[in-house]
Amino acid sequence: DEVYGGVSAGFSGEDAPLAPANPYSATKAAAEHIVMAYHRSYGVPVIITRTCNMYGRHQYPEKVIPRFILLASENRPCSIHGEGDAIRSFVYVEDAAEAFDVVMHRGVV
Repeated sequence: DEVYGGVSAGFSGEDAPLAPANPYSATKAAAEHIVMAYHRSYGVPVIITRTCNMYGRHQYPEKVIPRFILLASENRPCSIHGEGDAIRSFVYVEDAAEAFDVVMHRGVV
């Protein structure tokens, strides 16, 4: 959702246009455009990955997964903002690191 803007239903595909809806997302999209400009202008080899949210050991306790684990372990309620219809995807940080390693060493530019 970040660089693709608001998604009304389902998920965005990698070929969806970038349409960031806030300044933070816009900086991510801008960075991609700068990298691709270097690729087109100077032939710099690039592979761009767009991962979802990550979770893992030593994550800041205010993030949703460690926060919910802490609250649940204390028998406290886990509140969800809004109507609860937002979709978030998460990947374990070590799985993401392994995937980045594969992309870096076996990816095709």
